[in-house]
Amino acid sequence: MAEDEQNITLEVEETDTNGEAEAQAEAQAQAEADAKAEADAKAKADAEEAAKKAEEEEAARKAAEEEAAKKAAEEEAARKAAEEEAARKAAEEEAARVAEEEAAKKAAEEEAARVAEEEAAKKAAEEEAARKAAEEEAAKKAAEEEAARKAAEEEAARKAAEEEAARKAAEEEAAKKAAEEEAARKAAEEEAARKAAEEEAARVAAEEAAKKAAEEEAARKAAEEEAAKKAAEEEARKAAEEEAELQAEVDRLKAQTDALWQEGQKTNWESMSHTEKGAKRLTLRENAKVHQGFMTSMTRSTQHNVNRAQRIVRTQNQQPQQPKSSRQALRQSGMMFGGRR
Repeated sequence: MAEDEQNITLEVEETDTNGEAEAQAEAQAQAEADAKAEADAKAKADAEEAAKKAEEEEAARKAAEEEAAKKAAEEEAARKAAEEEAARKAAEEEAARVAEEEAAKKAAEEEAARVAEEEAAKKAAEEEAARKAAEEEAAKKAAEEEAARKAAEEEAARKAAEEEAARKAAEEEAAKKAAEEEAARKAAEEEAARKAAEEEAARVAAEEAAKKAAEEEAARKAAEEEAAKKAAEEEARKAAEEEAELQAEVDRLKAQTDALWQEGQKTNWESMSHTEKGAKRLTLRENAKVHQGFMTSMTRSTQHNVNRAQRIVRTQNQQPQQPKSSRQALRQSGMMFGGRR
């Protein structure tokens, strides 16, 4: 019994130095793991921020495209409405002009018929008066009849001249009205032609603007495709680099495993923590850590408890991890001996 205790004491003293080195190695490995976790979290946050920014830019671009399409549709509708309004006004003006011509023609015909009827009635009345006078005076004065006949002939000539002058004046008035109507019609046609030319110019300008917008859109799409191509090439390059890093990590872990395996063969597997002897040695080493120094456990927490408390705090504050790919999991985990970078 005394020999066993003495052997244990000697073994504990021999492992003091090894225990401190292992504790330092574990602390360094833990610090590296924490730093790597912080770097991964930062990279993930940066990636999420970049994705969010890209989504906002895409939404803004789509909104701008929809606004441009809406504006183009409104302009096309306004142009068609203007064309329809111009055509309707032209039709109304043409109808009004035709109606005015018909009314003027009808009024002229009615006026001519009324004048002819008045002249015929007046002439008939005069002839009747002359006939009666002639019959009454026929027996009295043949000379007076001759004079009356001459006077009637002169009066008839005067009236014919007056009627001819009235007819010519009516024809001149009708010609003047026709000329005014023709001038008004030509002016309306010229105005319609001017409006049509302006609308054609506006349509050509709109087509040029649409063509320019299409060319700009094609250029933008080509730039986007070029950027996507470059991004794909960069992604392929990164994938190749990650593959190389992964292969290097696998080689490193294999070398570490081979070294541990060779060390186990040299010590008859006693250095292995998963063997019975190795487990006992590991238990003695951990228990010895608690009793190192004078009243160590009462003055400060042991390294074992500190690591345990740090693990508990980190587990409580740790956010749920996103599912990782097999490549990431293999890079961040050890192999059969649990080694980590």
